[in-house]
Amino acid sequence: MKRRFESRGVLSAVLTLGVAAAALVWFFISLSGASRGGTEAGRMAAENAVKRAVLTCYALEGAYPESYDYLSENYGISVNTDRYIVHYEIFASNIIPDIAVIDRGGTPDYEK
Repeated sequence: MKRRFESRGVLSAVLTLGVAAAALVWFFISLSGASRGGTEAGRMAAENAVKRAVLTCYALEGAYPESYDYLSENYGISVNTDRYIVHYEIFASNIIPDIAVIDRGGTPDYEK
């Protein structure tokens, strides 16, 4: 009878350790996913800021800015160019430019 209790105790301990290990794995996977979501949110925020500045420039000056550098100098837009690539292509001063902020990849500064 005593051996039966010992085997249940061992089985219970193994089951508890298995559940704890699964919880830790789930936690680290969730943490990793949150980091990726934050990176995408940062990229989108930067892209939206550039687009808002372009529209502000058009409203104030009557033409879209000729370059991202013009926006940076005159409207205070600053995108972390170590982390993102700013694609800014203009066709004409009265047609909205093609704007995209692209993640360079790699590890963000805050994760180093």
